Amino acid sequence: RASKRLHQEAQLRRETQMRKRKEAQQLSEEHTFQPQLIASKTDALVEDSSMRRPLHERVAAVERARQLRRDALEKRVRAEKHSSFKPDVNDDQRSTRMARKAAQKMLAEAADAGAQLLEDDSVPPDVAARLAADAWRRSMKRAEDIKKA
Repeated sequence: RASKRLHQEAQLRRETQMRKRKEAQQLSEEHTFQPQLIASKTDALVEDSSMRRPLHERVAAVERARQLRRDALEKRVRAEKHSSFKPDVNDDQRSTRMARKAAQKMLAEAADAGAQLLEDDSVPPDVAARLAADAWRRSMKRAEDIKKA
């Protein structure tokens, strides 16, 4: 009884496998695209496992490489003048001059806009005064930031 049941189950598994194989083959016949890998491009990406020794045989080399990378990183960090991640932006005189010119231009435009708002009756005076004051405050803050830099 048990042997008949086992044989029947094995036969069912075999039939299922054959059906799946036929379905896969039919599907591959329907989709005829076969990618062509260029060996010279993939050789650099795929590592030959037969050329690589097991990890337990190369522990010393792995540790040595890790220590070398760590030492190189520490040396680079020590060599930096400021070992933080804060970049030095606008460190040269030309950038400072450009920023100063931009701030002066903004101040002139704000003054012109304030004068135009005072002459223009279409904008209520409280809105015009607020906009002119905001522009003036922003321009003064920008001028102070440039002087600090």
